[in-house]
Amino acid sequence: MKKIASVFFALILCCSLGAPVFAAEADTGSVEAELVIPEGEARYFELPECEGIALEEIAAAEEDSDIQPQVIPSTANIFEIEEFRVHPVVKINGKTTYLEGHYWFRPASFAPTTVRAEMTAARQQELIDYAAGQGHEVIGWYLSGTIHMECYLPHWVNYKTFNHESNGQTTKALNIYKSTYRGTLSTYALFPNDMTKDYTYGFEGNGYMTVYYSAGNTVRDLYPTYVMNATFKQS
Repeated sequence: MKKIASVFFALILCCSLGAPVFAAEADTGSVEAELVIPEGEARYFELPECEGIALEEIAAAEEDSDIQPQVIPSTANIFEIEEFRVHPVVKINGKTTYLEGHYWFRPASFAPTTVRAEMTAARQQELIDYAAGQGHEVIGWYLSGTIHMECYLPHWVNYKTFNHESNGQTTKALNIYKSTYRGTLSTYALFPNDMTKDYTYGFEGNGYMTVYYSAGNTVRDLYPTYVMNATFKQS
């Protein structure tokens, strides 16, 4: 029965993405890509602190919580990646920051929980040239991805981070107590020591959501998986 419910949920996901598509160049695989370079003087942003906490702490907090979410049974059972971005990271006055310009990736409708972006050497060079035009040298990348979850009761999104310091060893999570949720995962990633080989940075994990089915007036727990990362090509 769980297998049938999972297949049914996957079909719902495939049919729920009716949003308009921005003008963008086709990427390899199942994503769309677009270079976004703002006009005028570049803006800089501080690297945000990660909001995630240990998955075990969230699970324990939910079990002990007195929160009684006010939710309305909904058949809009959605779990999708809305966007994934790659910004250049630079140092300004000794402080690590990232620039506004970026590469933007969005999943195709037939694979709404998968973004495997390809940062070709040419794409990397576009962002490096953009930073150089502002008088800065790129030292790495800032990655951010937004997940949209909409269902009877969202619980949390857990994730493993892949960057210059971590290879997915630790699982963290973002807590949720809303019927509609948009959460952003982010990390900064410096260049690896070996720049002769391709490298991949990003996130992977799964959600935990309780969905409602009007047929039979039942609810079920689902754990959709997702991945959003970028492979930086060296040739």
